[in-house]
Amino acid sequence: MLAWKLVREGRGAPLLGVQRLAARHALEPRERALLRRLVDVEARRRGTLRALLRHFASRQPNPDLAVHLHLGLAQAFFFDRIPDHAL
Repeated sequence: MLAWKLVREGRGAPLLGVQRLAARHALEPRERALLRRLVDVEARRRGTLRALLRHFASRQPNPDLAVHLHLGLAQAFFFDRIPDHAL
């Protein structure tokens, strides 16, 4: 949910918000690292994620759902594995 919040804010540099939210929510280092990686992959691969979404979706989802789908697609296509602590 924190990754969604950072991406959905739509700021130009969502990675800057990782530290702020991680501190506010007292995330452990491994949770913070996963949040940072997820937000980073979404930001770097946004164009690819949009193309994947256009390919798989029959119509354009609303912006809130699109961010959820981007984060899920990022994990499915660009993560080797999801850590056990995140399941």
